Amino acid sequence: LGTAGQRGLSLVSVGGSMTAGGTTFDNPSTQGLRVANSPGVTLVFGSTTVNDGGFNVGATATGIDLALGNAGASFTFANIVLTVDGGAGGFVANNSGTINILGPSAIHANASAGLDIVSTSLGSGALFSSIVSVNSAGKGINLDNVSGSLTVNGGSITNPAGIAFDLNSGASNVTYAGTVSKTSAGNLIEVTNRTGGTVTFSGNLSST
Repeated sequence: LGTAGQRGLSLVSVGGSMTAGGTTFDNPSTQGLRVANSPGVTLVFGSTTVNDGGFNVGATATGIDLALGNAGASFTFANIVLTVDGGAGGFVANNSGTINILGPSAIHANASAGLDIVSTSLGSGALFSSIVSVNSAGKGINLDNVSGSLTVNGGSITNPAGIAFDLNSGASNVTYAGTVSKTSAGNLIEVTNRTGGTVTFSGNLSST
């Protein structure tokens, strides 16, 4: 879909199920894909791509926003490739049921978080080749009470205003192999209230 200057696809207060093929949203404003107030819905997407038209110019947008009113929902993506500028982040979810990401995926978020997921399941686990967050106004990656493993094989988190990687609660395995750096005050990495699982950071860590 060519969506320059517009929201890509917005599904609000929907029920039942829907299956879509591969989808591309070019230079959207607000969100590339938004689902809201749709508890219990079942949505299946093919390869899903959000392309920002250029960093620090034009519209700002969240890549995929599932963060409002989707308790008990089921979302499945063949894979995701998100390149976003500003907005709430690359991929955001809060009490959003189960999110299944079936194939290797990638996120590049400028001036926002790469992932911001709260009280949501990642199903049997999510694999990313890369997650990049640059100059986020908040955190670089935020995972709070997330089940299902997360493996990120590369990328970087650079100069967020808040915690670079914040992991709270949960018992699933989390791996981030990218570099993490921060030059402002505050914690580089914070891991709290875990009840199990392993947490691995294998990239270079730098805080000055």
